Amino acid sequence: MRPATPILHSAMAHPWARPRRWFMLLGLNLAVVPQASAQGAAHSAWGWGLSVGLAVLAASAGLAAFLLWKALKVARGELSLQNNRLLLAQKELDRAEKLLKILRLENTHLRKLSIVAQATENAVMLLDAQGNLEWANVSFQKLHGCTLEEYIKRKGQNLKQVNSLPNIDALYEKAITTGTSVSYDSYTTEVSGERRWFHTTLTPVYDDSGKVSQLVAIDTDITRLKHAEQELTAHNEHMKASIQYALNIQEAILPIKERMDKCFESFIIYKPKDIVSGDFYWFSHIEIDDKFNQKTFVAVVDCTGHGVPGAFMSLIGNRLLNEIVNEKGIFKPNRILKFLNVGIIKALKQTQTDNSDGMDVCLVLLEKLTDGKHRVTFSGAKRPLLYYTRQEKELFALKGDRKTIGGVRKRKTKAMYSNQEVILSDGDMLYLTTDGLVDQNAPDRSKFGSKRFRDLVVELADQPIDQQRVLMEEALAQHQRDALQRDDITIVGIRL
Repeated sequence: MRPATPILHSAMAHPWARPRRWFMLLGLNLAVVPQASAQGAAHSAWGWGLSVGLAVLAASAGLAAFLLWKALKVARGELSLQNNRLLLAQKELDRAEKLLKILRLENTHLRKLSIVAQATENAVMLLDAQGNLEWANVSFQKLHGCTLEEYIKRKGQNLKQVNSLPNIDALYEKAITTGTSVSYDSYTTEVSGERRWFHTTLTPVYDDSGKVSQLVAIDTDITRLKHAEQELTAHNEHMKASIQYALNIQEAILPIKERMDKCFESFIIYKPKDIVSGDFYWFSHIEIDDKFNQKTFVAVVDCTGHGVPGAFMSLIGNRLLNEIVNEKGIFKPNRILKFLNVGIIKALKQTQTDNSDGMDVCLVLLEKLTDGKHRVTFSGAKRPLLYYTRQEKELFALKGDRKTIGGVRKRKTKAMYSNQEVILSDGDMLYLTTDGLVDQNAPDRSKFGSKRFRDLVVELADQPIDQQRVLMEEALAQHQRDALQRDDITIVGIRL
């Protein structure tokens, strides 16, 4: 009976089993041998020796397999480490290739920038972070008439030294602290004594740490532009002076309010869109014999255009009204408009030229009657007359004729205008206006409008005359706000 042999045989049949199986086999064989010896005394000495030899051989094979496994494990670890190193090396190689591509692109970009810097007509300069000149392109010498070295010797190396601007320090600090480009105009006196103007753009350049390492300054010669600007400024100043003189002339032809106040209470809102106006108001008082045979004329006129063209028209219109009423003695309002129309067409030669300028007119003749009554005779060329009666507390309107004064090329000079008459009482109000206020827009483009103006008049008509002017101007300002004035504005209010 040989119980241990099959086990050993089994162990020997699998020489490549895991090392721990060999140790299990070794232990089993060592336990079985004594047991076999005790049970069977018939074993011979050679059997015992064979068993011990096989056990030792199995133990040696297990130890060898264990060492081999250990070696393989170490080898696999080293192989994995080598693989990781290879992967890292490949990543570094890929990164190096990318950086190489970027450097090639940057070098190409720098070459192009270098070509531009050398070929441009503008002077390009490099400065260090303190503002010291370090390099300049070829155009620098062309613009300044000297090399950079000569320029530095003559004027200094630092930007703050060579610049004529008093606030150059603030501009330099702004570029450094904000990291943005700054631009400014300055001049320099060249070797020839000529003053040259330059527009300079100063741009900071940052290094990899985010600090300003250099600045790029680009100078553009704007001397001719500055000369043209100075000539234009001088021309504008001359024009303003001329227009201001024209304003003095225009104001001289407007009625003196003190003269008007001797005949009635009144307020005047007169707001030219520009310095001079295409609107004007006109007044004439004629005493024939006694106080009940006096004639007072008031007109508000809106000429074509505004500014200087309108102002010229206002001078012509004012002169014609004075001639028709004060010199020729024509007192009927409709006939005054008729002669005014003829005079404008002749003065502007509208039957022979393409001129189509004209004017809209609201004209009233005021005559005192007895018992506190007043006869108001109105004639209008495309402008109405508004009047407010204190007794009815109501606003009324007399419409003008749908004919302008002049303004139509080759029109007939015999246009007819009508008279409208109304009897009013002391304390009643008249309002003569141009269309400037009702057409004035707000920032949202909504107009002041005729309805709103008439409602405002009804609200204010019983107020003192000066208070009416103040409140109307406030209403206009609240409506207009920051919107531009679009036309001349004229309102004359009269209390009978």
